[in-house]
Amino acid sequence: LKEHPAYPVVHDWANDWTSASDLRKQLEADAQLWGNGYAFANRVDGRVLEFIRLDPNGVSPLINTVTGEPSYQVRDGKSSRVYSFRDILHVPA
Repeated sequence: LKEHPAYPVVHDWANDWTSASDLRKQLEADAQLWGNGYAFANRVDGRVLEFIRLDPNGVSPLINTVTGEPSYQVRDGKSSRVYSFRDILHVPA
């Protein structure tokens, strides 16, 4: 729906340097080559303003053993952070 707040991000531009169609191609290629494609949902005031592709080699899916809820550990150089499934767009192969 064109009225949906995320429409511009998934239809026009994923971020300032990547078109939405290029991001979809990158995530699909990552999924086919590495088993998974990932993008970070960058939010401002709770609204997704952009998707930023993540290197699939730097992301590890985690599963909460009690609730079954997924989360994602993202490593970037020397730092590491765990994100909720709400913050990561995951495209599995």
